[in-house]
Parts: sequence; C-alpha cells; structure tokens
Amino acid sequence: MFRALLLIFDAEESWKKIAKPPCGILFIFFVHLLPLLLFTLGVEAFAMSRLGEGRTLTGQLNPVQRPAVVAFFVTAVILNLGLVFAIAKVLQWIASSFHGRTTYLQCFTVLAYGLSPLYLAHLLDALPGLNTWVCFGIGLALSVSSVFHGIPEVMRPDAARGFGVALIAAVLLLVSAGLVHFLDIQVLHGELNVRFWEQFLH
Repeated sequence: MFRALLLIFDAEESWKKIAKPPCGILFIFFVHLLPLLLFTLGVEAFAMSRLGEGRTLTGQLNPVQRPAVVAFFVTAVILNLGLVFAIAKVLQWIASSFHGRTTYLQCFTVLAYGLSPLYLAHLLDALPGLNTWVCFGIGLALSVSSVFHGIPEVMRPDAARGFGVALIAAVLLLVSAGLVHFLDIQVLHGELNVRFWEQFLH
C-alpha cells in the first residue's frame, strides 16, 4: 500500500528500489499485488453495500444488493489478476520482438507495480458521488505514467526500443483495463447475462 503511493509521488526512486534486488513472482503476487487488490476492491465493495452507487435524477444514491456486490468483488479480483498475468506475457512477446532479452519476471514486475495507481483509484471510486469512469481514467493515467518509469528501470531496454515498448504497453493497458472495468460494471448491474453476450457477439 505504501509502495503503491510512492509509485505516484516518487516514481523514479521507487522503481530503482523495486528493480534491485529483483523479487520473485510469488513474492510480488502475495506481498504486493493480491493484498492491494483485496484491500482496495474490498473498500469499494463495502462502500457500495453501505452507501450505494451513482445518483438518481433526484440526487439519491442507488442501493446495491449484497449478491451484486459480492459478484462484483469476485469478478473484479479475478479479472484484474488475469489482466496482470496475461498482459505481462504479451509485453514479453513484444519486448522480445524488439530483439531484447526480456524475462516474464521483468514484465510481471512492471505491471504488478505499475498498475498500483489504477488499483488505488478503487478507493476514490468508493465515494458514491464520483463517476466510476472518471476514477478509472485518473488511475489509468497515473498507471501509464508509472509503467513508463518502470520499463527502463526493470526491463532495461535500449532507449529507442524502450520508448516503443512503453508506447505499446500504454495502448495495451488502455484497451485491456478498460474492458475489464466495463465487464466489472456489467456484473455489478446484473447485465452480464446470456442476452448480453448474444448482443455482444453479434
């Protein structure tokens, strides 16, 4: 949690500490990524169950039923974890195509820590008066900035290659994280059903 905040306010120094000595995937997963996700999404889910979410035309908050909150929490945790593991592999393929010797651990490290601001944005999203996409946009912008700082420190590509990898990573995060957030909202509102998928595929 503390390191996630440092990645926003002191990114360069924080990435230097993350890069050496390198930690294993299990350490990063169980010590940083999973606790951060469980805490921030847990706070958001608790706030939803107590306060509701969004506002009606009259200014009242929309209540959210507990089953919907639980479904949202479980789905968000699974999808966000899957996002880190999957995009890390894609990033490794991309970095390797630039003739670099990039390991999966390096890519996983960049994403697991680089996405911390996006996960912290769930605490902002816990405030029912704020639009969820505004919170998402703030978190994603800070995460992209964090990833831009992390790639040179952790993956250590050449200057020209590093910019290209960082640019592609930013596009990947924009599309994939946006899709994950969209699916989370669909689950919360009970709209992710058979009819939804039929319309989505057609």
